[in-house]
Amino acid sequence: DDALKSVTQTDQTVQNLRDQWDLWLDLPTTPQEYIRVDDLEEGILRHITPAFVEDPVRLLRLARFAARLGRWGFRVAHGTHGLCGRMAASPDLLALRRERVWQEMKQALGEEQPWRFFEVLHSCGALSQLIPELHQAMGCGSAHAGRGTVMNALQRAAALAADPRMRFACVMY
Repeated sequence: DDALKSVTQTDQTVQNLRDQWDLWLDLPTTPQEYIRVDDLEEGILRHITPAFVEDPVRLLRLARFAARLGRWGFRVAHGTHGLCGRMAASPDLLALRRERVWQEMKQALGEEQPWRFFEVLHSCGALSQLIPELHQAMGCGSAHAGRGTVMNALQRAAALAADPRMRFACVMY
């Protein structure tokens, strides 16, 4: 995780992002030819191997990195979003230990744009499985349809304080 901290604390360059890409999604070291530099330049978070769907933690990490990299305009690729929807419908998502879900959520709440974590989970259907009450509060359509009150409160909290506990309280209140 030290490598990831250094990426966020230093100047963001395409090469630096490219060097760290395989760590972000918790995949084994990946040959450079599978990392698409154009995705980094265009701000796209994309799975780089079909193995992405084998571990639902990767869905949570993808959402967390959307929160981490959102300030630079990064967004989830459509194909990857589709895989996330398949993962959200899988019983494997519900088999995750609650502590693991909390660990990823807590880290996302510490990012500059923590609301993006919840938007990614909401838009692919994972939030309805993991935190149904929050999914309902955000609305049952797209990530932007009913997100108003909850995500706006989180945005305001993020602007005021970096404390993940305060941000958590805004989301869950």
